[in-house]
Amino acid sequence: MFRTVIYLVFLTSVVVAFTACGDSEINDLSPGDYREVWVGSYEGTKSNTSFEDTMFTTVVTFEVSIDEDSPNGLIVNDINFPISEEGTYGPDFLEGGITNYELSISDGELRLHSFNSVIPGTSIPCYIIATQQ
Repeated sequence: MFRTVIYLVFLTSVVVAFTACGDSEINDLSPGDYREVWVGSYEGTKSNTSFEDTMFTTVVTFEVSIDEDSPNGLIVNDINFPISEEGTYGPDFLEGGITNYELSISDGELRLHSFNSVIPGTSIPCYIIATQQ
């Protein structure tokens, strides 16, 4: 009886060793790119007053894609943002530009706030709120 138990334990450990080292789907999976969840078409509105504005808006549609040359680049409305794993950027200026951006993407909703300081003391804001299609 003892010999049978030892034989079964040995046989089980050999089977486990061979299957663990073999080709399996689990071993072939590599960690995904966190930006992939945000890729796609977005549709929403653009306003110069606020995200809550419903009267003075323009309908916008744009694509969001991954910048393949960067570990964290996400192209939103033709602008390349270094986005965090939480789906945020800013508020900050991109590469010394004159436009200050703040971006957040969560649960299929994208919010992009930007403003230019064209004349000192004044700013031209832009608020885009869109949902992933």
